[in-house]
Amino acid sequence: SVTQLVSVDFLRQNDLPTDGSGLVLMHACSDSMGYTIPHGSLLLVDTKEREFDDFISDKVYVFRADNEMMCKRAIRNLDGTVLLTSDNRGRTTYPDQTVDRDTFSQLDMWGRVRYAFTPF
Repeated sequence: SVTQLVSVDFLRQNDLPTDGSGLVLMHACSDSMGYTIPHGSLLLVDTKEREFDDFISDKVYVFRADNEMMCKRAIRNLDGTVLLTSDNRGRTTYPDQTVDRDTFSQLDMWGRVRYAFTPF
């Protein structure tokens, strides 16, 4: 169980629901996001931001695919596909993936990473 106290002011300043609805805490479980979100960072995820038509390009989202959780930056391409990329530049370990709408919907998007509490 993870506990992180945040104030209503923090939620308001980050344009998050002040009642905490839809917000979950989880740990980043790999270094796929490089220095942006180091391994072990505590993430504040907004689970209300999870629809294909509403996602914001170039933001980081949490997905589940093949029973594995992953964080990826999602970039909308002009042809309607989505590029899922890692900020870690190790492309052999974390290759970019381009997916269409159908594949994207199979990924089970959990929500958008709104804040990362990074370890020192």
